[in-house]
Amino acid sequence: MPDPGPTAGARRQAAARRVAGSLPAAMRLLLPALLGWASLCPAAGDVAAGLAAFAAGDYATAHELLREPAAAGDADAAATLGRMFSAGLGVGADANQAQDWFERAAEGGSLASQQELAAAAWRRGDTRSAVQWWQRAGAAGDALSQYNLGVALLRSADGPTATAEAEAWLTRAAAQSLPAAEFALGALALERVPADVADAGRWFGRAAAGGYAAAQYNMARLLESGALGEAEPTRARDWLRIAAAQGLPQAVARVDAPASATPPPTSTTVQAGNGDPVIRGPDWLRDRDPDHYTVQVATGDDRDALTAFLRRHGLAADSAWFAFESSSGTRYSAVFGSFDTLESARLALATLPEAARATRPWIRRFREVQALMGGG
Repeated sequence: MPDPGPTAGARRQAAARRVAGSLPAAMRLLLPALLGWASLCPAAGDVAAGLAAFAAGDYATAHELLREPAAAGDADAAATLGRMFSAGLGVGADANQAQDWFERAAEGGSLASQQELAAAAWRRGDTRSAVQWWQRAGAAGDALSQYNLGVALLRSADGPTATAEAEAWLTRAAAQSLPAAEFALGALALERVPADVADAGRWFGRAAAGGYAAAQYNMARLLESGALGEAEPTRARDWLRIAAAQGLPQAVARVDAPASATPPPTSTTVQAGNGDPVIRGPDWLRDRDPDHYTVQVATGDDRDALTAFLRRHGLAADSAWFAFESSSGTRYSAVFGSFDTLESARLALATLPEAARATRPWIRRFREVQALMGGG
């Protein structure tokens, strides 16, 4: 009679023993108990030994031990198989199999698999699926999923309800001290009309203390400008140095400049013959990158009154005017600054002089300004 070969239980015992040789001594002390447990509860023993094999880089053994428990519904086993098929660890890389195992694990409550499925859906443009998986992980308390969900909702928000929901998820993530969420809440505070600079400072301060370089830079700007009260140049410089030490380009550029240096005339600061900054005109605006941002600060029928407004509030050095045609005739608008990111524009808007903010300025892309100016 032919030998039937080792039983499934014996194969599992042999695989677990193979794992023992690759584990640190402290972990090998646990193996006798592990093997005894496996004999009483094979599925649980398979998972523990399979996860140990995966951690030790023995992917063939891990695959052998985890297949049955994963198929039976063990979330940890299924999640590990998902990782193996996703990265081709001990098996051929197979995106479909990886997706299948991740879905099984996610349905079994694996937060890591829910995150993986959400990220994969987001990368392929399936916002609905990404949001659904992040909602499940976020509802279970995962801070990173709460943050990602908040950002996803903001990007797809088409009204105040969606924005409020996004802010609620970001607040839950921030309650777990996630600096990225704290920073996002600071940015949202600047986006309110009018901007809530105090709230922005509170959130940026928390994110800065948590090591978030962009928040450290923003705190430096707010403290330097006095937007949070009296100007605090020493604290501003400290935050700038900390952000620069992390390699944030904007901070590095500013911390290397002498604090008392007067910037030479450049394309962004042009001096008139009397020493006053020149307010630039349409030609400068047409040369701007259409995808960059500016802050529109005022509109009126009198160009001279508009430029006087800019000088009165100390905005002339970084501003420009343009004319456009309306139903009532020619009108003039003034914009302030040129910013390559929306966040930089929001910060500039929030730190405008109070009297300038009273005109309800708003952020727009240069392409909008260029279109309004026409080709003349």
